[in-house]
Amino acid sequence: MTAAAAAHNGERFRPRLIIWQVAPGSVRGEQPVSAAEPAGSGCLDQHECLLVIDSIARLAKPIIVIAGDHPTHRADLPEIISYGTALGLKMVIEVSPEDLTEETLDRFRPFGPRVFRLVLDRCIAEDIETRFRRSPEFVQLESAVERLQAAGFEVHFSLTVSSPDIRKLNFNLDYAFRRSAKGLYCHLRFPEPAAVRGSTDHQPSPEEFLSAMGELKPLLAE
Repeated sequence: MTAAAAAHNGERFRPRLIIWQVAPGSVRGEQPVSAAEPAGSGCLDQHECLLVIDSIARLAKPIIVIAGDHPTHRADLPEIISYGTALGLKMVIEVSPEDLTEETLDRFRPFGPRVFRLVLDRCIAEDIETRFRRSPEFVQLESAVERLQAAGFEVHFSLTVSSPDIRKLNFNLDYAFRRSAKGLYCHLRFPEPAAVRGSTDHQPSPEEFLSAMGELKPLLAE
């Protein structure tokens, strides 16, 4: 392989997007975690997180999406986001509607209007009369969207897709349109192929679902 070809291959395999779960051990209702006491067993502390970000920035300039259960419960998360931003990385936080408080908005306001993605998981369900069932999760979502917009943030959504259900995906996409969202970003977490083939709900195969997503791609994100 020539030097030019090696350089080309190295460029091809540089990451463009990294999903990083910084608080895997946190649970709903847990107290905020201090900078000196990371969330969950085995979770990186602040110094270790900054070293990881430094290593990433030396390799490429990908988008880093901070995910996991309640990542904003980490008291040191603003410092982590600030360090990545200073190194030229685009830092995004996926946050559950119930965690998007006025205090959270104020903590992360310095990082710009696109720092948050609201998680739609378990919030959107069909209703024959109201289109979207007004469950407690949906009401929390509506309040969070209104807070985002009132505070001058852009609306971006995240969705975990655990089954190849095109109708369900379309309902989430419809809600995103109605809320003038700038993007809907999907995490695909399908079960084992054998479990999908053995289902009796007449859902498409993962391959068919991905093909359908390709047709929707221009509508799912900017």
